Amino acid sequence: MNLSMIAYFCLILNAVSGDASGILYVETNGGFLLLPHISGVKEDIFWKHNHNKMVEWNRMRPGISEYLQFQQRTQLNTETGDVTVTGVTTADRGLYEAEITVNRKIKRFTQQVDVIDPVRNTRISCDVTGSTVTLVCEADGPLLSYSWTGPGLQNPENRSQIQISQENLGSNYTCLVKNPVSEETQNYTAGDCSTREELRITDETSEPVRQEFEDKNQQPDSSDEDEEKRSFEPSNLAMRRSLPWHVTNGMTSLHNTRNPRH
Repeated sequence: MNLSMIAYFCLILNAVSGDASGILYVETNGGFLLLPHISGVKEDIFWKHNHNKMVEWNRMRPGISEYLQFQQRTQLNTETGDVTVTGVTTADRGLYEAEITVNRKIKRFTQQVDVIDPVRNTRISCDVTGSTVTLVCEADGPLLSYSWTGPGLQNPENRSQIQISQENLGSNYTCLVKNPVSEETQNYTAGDCSTREELRITDETSEPVRQEFEDKNQQPDSSDEDEEKRSFEPSNLAMRRSLPWHVTNGMTSLHNTRNPRH
């Protein structure tokens, strides 16, 4: 299979047929293929987007003409009338119409196309309330649907959150998020939720004790102040030796007065 054929099939995969309304959902920046399924030798092929010219071909004139934002973005099969559009943006949403002439008779085909983003950033969070553990699945993107797999689940379809029983803590659960153009899965072990909750409670409980310890360390040490005062007492021998003799004499006399000899 050559590269052009591989690219062709990739474009088909990027476009996913939608719901009962007949909408063709296409991933942003992807591509899509429109198949009118009109048999017979084609004499004229004319495609329109929202009633404006898109691409056309006539058997009597050489070449294929492209218009507006579809220039250099389409591939028209002149034998089948199929058209491929690449590099899709939200500007390409809307109604596509084909008018194909076979044996001088015009046959028509219409298709509604919507361009949406794929599923992104699928994530699972948990919430613990008493003995109840709830897993919540979230994702970014439009038209999301959710489903779960894991032990002990009842009605896991179309639910973004589930509750886990105590006996299933430690089991692995998978959330599947889908939209019309893509899907993502995320795994989660339910026991991780209860473990984090226990750590949070422990941390909150120890906070007052930690604060009391920090406050105590910030208080000045009175023993240091007392030591500093004692270092400046007059009875200190070094200070007495540095004072003038009449001062030290006075101090001696005062000492003798307070402590008379008997």
